Amino acid sequence: MKKFFLFLFVFTLYSLPSTLYSQLNLTETKLATIPDDYQEVSKIAFSANGRKVAYKVRKEGKEFVVVGNQAGELYDKVVKEMSLLISPDGQRVAYQAKRGEKEYLVFNGQESKPYDDVSPSGFSPDGSVILCEIGEGGKYFILVNSPAGEKETPRYDYSGDLPFFSPDSRIIFYILEDQEKRERTIFAADARTLEVKKERTYAWVGAIRTNLGVNGLRFIYPIKKEKHGKFAFEAKGKVSLVMSDLASDKEKEGPSYDQVSSDAISPDGQRVVYRAGKEGKNFLVVSDWDSPSRVKENGPYDSVGQPVLSPNSLVVSYPVFKDGKWCIVSSALDGSLPEREGKSYERIERPVFSPDSSKIAYPAMKDGKWCVVSSEWDGSVPHHEGPVYDMVVTPIFSPDGAKVIYRARKEGKRFIVIADSATGAVMDEGQVCDEVWEPRLSGDGKFVCYGARIGRELWWKVESADFR
Repeated sequence: MKKFFLFLFVFTLYSLPSTLYSQLNLTETKLATIPDDYQEVSKIAFSANGRKVAYKVRKEGKEFVVVGNQAGELYDKVVKEMSLLISPDGQRVAYQAKRGEKEYLVFNGQESKPYDDVSPSGFSPDGSVILCEIGEGGKYFILVNSPAGEKETPRYDYSGDLPFFSPDSRIIFYILEDQEKRERTIFAADARTLEVKKERTYAWVGAIRTNLGVNGLRFIYPIKKEKHGKFAFEAKGKVSLVMSDLASDKEKEGPSYDQVSSDAISPDGQRVVYRAGKEGKNFLVVSDWDSPSRVKENGPYDSVGQPVLSPNSLVVSYPVFKDGKWCIVSSALDGSLPEREGKSYERIERPVFSPDSSKIAYPAMKDGKWCVVSSEWDGSVPHHEGPVYDMVVTPIFSPDGAKVIYRARKEGKRFIVIADSATGAVMDEGQVCDEVWEPRLSGDGKFVCYGARIGRELWWKVESADFR
């Protein structure tokens, strides 16, 4: 009997647009069975709505992608890094493939023309457009494939970051570098026509973050202005955060630091939070959109993890490292309440807020084991620790905030846990599986849905989360 090797790759599922909640598969479904002669299987990916699964197979020196139970074309290589993509509605599949020295974008089984380098970066949230970074002849450009056909951007020397979509699927953001001029340009362009809506050039530009709210599409990114060396990434000098939108010709700029990470815009678009460093110290910076030079610096800390903003735009929570331990710090964005510091742990992962913004939950490690911690963000209720497991990941709240759902692993077994957010007590543990993917809740919160591998079967599991 041949040994079956499954190379785990827990693919990041798309955030499910509200329009697709009605399409979320609420029927437990076996989506595929991996044939016995497929011995090397990896890159398993489920669509966000639970209606399609795909994976990579290596067999007899060749590689191919299987969608459901249908095997695709043979190639020398397929699916480098995170390039096996399924649209949120499960209707389209895209991936990178290589034959000889050339690479291709394979989109719904159709092969593009050959290029030197192909890196699919994602589908639009509405699932209608695929975005791809292309390298050809020493130059780089962005390719979009939409119902209107293929479009290409002008070609530059280097791509500064993978392109991505605005939340409404209408705009794409990308960064391209001119090495001769030693500068990078940020572009905001129409997702279907590639008409540039805004472009700005600096010595260096970092990662972009966006927000779509009542004030329209807003975005932030860190910049350097002092050129140095042969490439843009060698730029020197201070870093500042730029705040921009498509309605204005002018940008706003925050104060200068030694390091800056563009982290988040509040859901209402009125405030920005980001991590910054100066003189060897680290801070969490809070800025009003209209007054970016006036900031509140929380800290200093030894280290600051990625911050998370509450749905009501009033609170920020973030991991900090101090005195050899990690803890969660929560703070009212308007400064009306003092910072609240949670219990210290060996390690802490990024927190999540309940839909009503009153609670937070996060994975934490103590004594080498993991649990999910839940509490009121303001500390009015003590922190509650759930049971310990070998690992816990991706906690989410039910719509009413009464339950926390997360993935757990214990003694090699993987399953979903549904817990009481007020006490941490387990209400239910789901079916034991070989692998479990990120859970999703139905719009009414009555069902928890997730992808799973049980032996050679790939399932979309649906379990009750209604314990009233």
